Amino acid sequence: AQENGMKLNCKAGDLAITVGAFLNANRGRVVEVVSPVGLKSWPDLGTVFVWNIAAPEGTPALVYLHQDNDLRFAREGECPDAFLRPIAPGSHILDIAEEAALALEDLQ
Repeated sequence: AQENGMKLNCKAGDLAITVGAFLNANRGRVVEVVSPVGLKSWPDLGTVFVWNIAAPEGTPALVYLHQDNDLRFAREGECPDAFLRPIAPGSHILDIAEEAALALEDLQ
């Protein structure tokens, strides 16, 4: 995908898996890539392309660390493109992610 001539990992409408995150709770998550935010300064990465993302229905909320050092849970948030990899349609990763989410619910 490309946005303003930049080569990106994802595009709006993709399902993706998070391969990087500041908080471990957000790594390995299946998310929906909702819409572009654009270029933005991101801690430890500098200026990077950022997406609005959403946790799909039936999956745990995303976790964000705010400036006041409070952890907050949200269904939607922002994520750098560098932290996302698209999931191919028909991929078995969706089945695996769904099974993992169900197993986590059983533990709670």
